[in-house]
Amino acid sequence: MKTYKGYVFKRAVQDLILKCAAELNLKVRIKWTDAITTAGINTHGDLYLADVLDDATLKHKDLVKYCGYGVHELLHAKHTNFNASGDTDYLRTLHNAVEDAWIEHNGIAQCFTGNISNLLGELIEMMTADAIKNVKSWSDPAQYPFALAVYLRNHARTKVPLAKGLQPIFDEAAVRLKTCQSSYHTLGVAEWVLEQLKGLPKKPPAKPQKPAKSADQDQGKGEGKGDGENAPEDAPDDGEAGDATAPSKDTEAMPVEPTLDAEEKGGQGGYCESGVRDADRVIGDKWLEPDIVVPAKLRHEIKRLFDNSGLDEFQMNRKSGSINTAALSRAGFSAGVFKRRYEVDGIDSAVAIVLDISDSMTTDGGQDPKTGRGLRLLTATQACIALLDTLNRAQVQTAVLAFAQFTAVVKPFSMSAKKGVEALCKIRTKGSTNDYFAVRHAHNMLMDRPERRKITFVLTDGYGNTADTKTQVQVGNRMGITTIGIGIQHSVERIYDQAVRVDEISQLGKVSFNQIKLTF
Repeated sequence: MKTYKGYVFKRAVQDLILKCAAELNLKVRIKWTDAITTAGINTHGDLYLADVLDDATLKHKDLVKYCGYGVHELLHAKHTNFNASGDTDYLRTLHNAVEDAWIEHNGIAQCFTGNISNLLGELIEMMTADAIKNVKSWSDPAQYPFALAVYLRNHARTKVPLAKGLQPIFDEAAVRLKTCQSSYHTLGVAEWVLEQLKGLPKKPPAKPQKPAKSADQDQGKGEGKGDGENAPEDAPDDGEAGDATAPSKDTEAMPVEPTLDAEEKGGQGGYCESGVRDADRVIGDKWLEPDIVVPAKLRHEIKRLFDNSGLDEFQMNRKSGSINTAALSRAGFSAGVFKRRYEVDGIDSAVAIVLDISDSMTTDGGQDPKTGRGLRLLTATQACIALLDTLNRAQVQTAVLAFAQFTAVVKPFSMSAKKGVEALCKIRTKGSTNDYFAVRHAHNMLMDRPERRKITFVLTDGYGNTADTKTQVQVGNRMGITTIGIGIQHSVERIYDQAVRVDEISQLGKVSFNQIKLTF
């Protein structure tokens, strides 16, 4: 069975959804979040998908599910009027059931994608299989909206059990659904269904339990009922449908699909592919001169750290090869008067430098009187320039990312180091901190590189999304990417397993990278 790594999987899903959106003349922003389990869309075009780790292993069924949810949400954006809404939670869930079937029927009728019927069919099959496995009683009114959502879909091959009395109601709802032209029409169908459900018999009160017999009464009679003792005689078996009963005003309906109310949750914007912005958004007027004095010790340590470990030398005392003139005096006494060149290819490296330009880099830690910038931003930018220059001299492929709330690629791998330095001399602060996404985006950029050794440097004061960033560092480790934190005026060891600290640029030559271990 074909599998996909998380970072590849997400790109494939995102590309497909964006292409489908273009076909529908829709503009959407894909946002990956751990706040939901499937998908959701809001009126602003933010389409939310449940996040997956970059090194997660996904299967074909996951691809079908994500693509199916993405297409489903796009159909909502195309056809659903979000102003049409019921006045109770139960009615809203019933309406969602009818609306979901209606938009999917529209998508299939319009041949939105060549295989849309199979795609949405597989999606509802997965949802139905999960429900059949987990629902204990289909006579519970809480399950009726989900049962309706499955029943109304013509492309759903498997139906869930229906409690007795529901089929006539659902059959009529299917007939009415065919005439719907808007979300207000589907709301009318849902309201009609609710009125019919209210007309069903009320749920009978639980029978009082009989007093338990004493051990003396039961001894030797073999009349025990085991786990079913004291259970109502008409209670359905697990997974079976009994008689339908009316929902009460307190009935909480099972969701017809797990979705996110994105408006209320604020979007979780930090977990989204749209977190990337153009470099122009973080580049302003020049405020820093590029003539940074790079300490010799830093150059030496970086060179040692990224030494290709290749060999190019002559092996002496060989019996064949080129004549070693220094050994001619031994001719006649030894055959080892030849030398031979010995070469071993080194390890090629790619580095992504991630620079924190959030507000705390300027507002905290004091101001530089000469530039008027925050000392943290000054130190971090100078350190970034020094690293970039040193790595370039070591023939290491480099990229530079700057992050605040969003991430910008200031220097792509294809740009020269000189132009990258010029851009860094114009860098400016840009809002709140989203270090998690910046580190993750740097890792994804490195995964596209052909080099065997991949490293990320993060220059930051450490204020940000500590837990998620630490998790991403561990994910990077598992993908073969070393992440090194360079704490600016603060230790960042709580986030980065491998870290150093720099309080001011003059200390950069004293920072020891000896403890840093690179993976490859």
